[in-house]
Amino acid sequence: MELSRLLSNARIWSTSPDFSFDTDIVGIATDSRAVAPGDAFVAIDGTHKSGEDFVPEAIARGARLVVCERRLDGAPYAAAEDARRAAAVMWSNLFGSPGDDLDVICVTGTCGKSSVSSMLHHILCTLGVKCGLVGTLGAFCGREAISLGGESEISDFDSSAMTTPDPKYLYGALAEMRRRGCSAAIIEASSHAIAQNKLAPISPRLSVFTNLSPEHLDFHGDMDGYFRAKARLFAASERAVVCGDDFASRLISTYVPSGRVAYVSKSSDRGAYTYGGETTLGLDGVAYTLRCGERSFAVKVPIAGEFTVVNSALAAVAAVELGADADSVADALLSAPPLSGRMETLYCGEFTVMRDFAHTPRAMRRALEFARTLTTRRLVCVFGCGGDRDKTKRAPMGEIAAQLCDFAIVTSDNPRTEDPDAIIGDILAGCERFLNVAAIPDRREAIEYAASTLAKGDVLILLGKGHETWQIDRLGKHPFDEREIVREIIEK
Repeated sequence: MELSRLLSNARIWSTSPDFSFDTDIVGIATDSRAVAPGDAFVAIDGTHKSGEDFVPEAIARGARLVVCERRLDGAPYAAAEDARRAAAVMWSNLFGSPGDDLDVICVTGTCGKSSVSSMLHHILCTLGVKCGLVGTLGAFCGREAISLGGESEISDFDSSAMTTPDPKYLYGALAEMRRRGCSAAIIEASSHAIAQNKLAPISPRLSVFTNLSPEHLDFHGDMDGYFRAKARLFAASERAVVCGDDFASRLISTYVPSGRVAYVSKSSDRGAYTYGGETTLGLDGVAYTLRCGERSFAVKVPIAGEFTVVNSALAAVAAVELGADADSVADALLSAPPLSGRMETLYCGEFTVMRDFAHTPRAMRRALEFARTLTTRRLVCVFGCGGDRDKTKRAPMGEIAAQLCDFAIVTSDNPRTEDPDAIIGDILAGCERFLNVAAIPDRREAIEYAASTLAKGDVLILLGKGHETWQIDRLGKHPFDEREIVREIIEK
């Protein structure tokens, strides 16, 4: 592809004397080790090193151009305002700007992104819209799973834990959706992705905001920085659906340039869409009434958890705002499939074993409060906190577990490069005064011990890993599937 097309809208402010827009580029690399002859190398600054440190290696491997943020000596370059943004734009251009040919819907917020995205995807597919989905639970064209085709190149975070994939894979997935005839695509948009400009080439037709609570403060610095990262998505969106009961949601709605915002709330004072009369049906799901203006619709969703009410309401309203018939939307939710690792039942007999992805204090509290409603005896949980992540949530999560459970076991959850015992120590600092907490660093041993204590009527909930089938430590990524582990324990 000629540089004139590849760098279109990349915001280049300076070029080397030998630069020519007629130059043909074979591919793009953001890792100097992956450069092939004829590539453009995008020099992105990481946490500890400057991207320019890798320019000599990239040139030696045959890079035809370096895209960077500063002028360079001794290498052909194009300097952009933001190298990460330039990389996203270049990948989008290379794939033919697939986001321009799809109705892109983005879903963001601290909790509920995967649930809302998956339910909205199910609704649209059920109503005959060929819709793609990319997020924490994978990538899909319609109902068919597709491979993103690789690992992370430009993220400072493990690709295995990425909600929004790097541009190479994101725009490749959107291009594949377009090729297969999709007319819409849903993207789970993480705050990291927004802050790192992965979504810069996209103007969402609609964005959904679920809620905001403390998370990723190690990356964003404080709640203001976290909020502002989310708000950038809405500043680029045509319209929005937000939860009117969440203060941050009401504030973020002011960023939508068109002012076209649909509020979903328990109170009619806060939105045209209201939900109420909700009941939980235990492991069988939830039921409630959704009011759209003067009309009311009975909604039943076969997904467990009280938070399914607001998540499904947001998904339903998003579908209606996109033009779907509300009656048809309610009918579609009747067949919503269970979500992997989201209040998922792994065993139900004399006792119950569940797993959930909850890995923030707010999500943990909500998961444990719901699990409590299912038990006639004891509530037991196994949980940990991720390494190389926000440390400020560790002690609060320990306190919540001790307060809400009859017995809690603190264990490992993707310690990455940190010492697992140090992470556990941080968690235990929040529950020192409680006697119902134990620490077992090996997660499998922790699950086995917790299961050995169960009696009739007990509920065991495994928190933090959800759908993940791996454990990441300083030695790498290892298979770890809690569904299989529980099955093996029960079969014993």
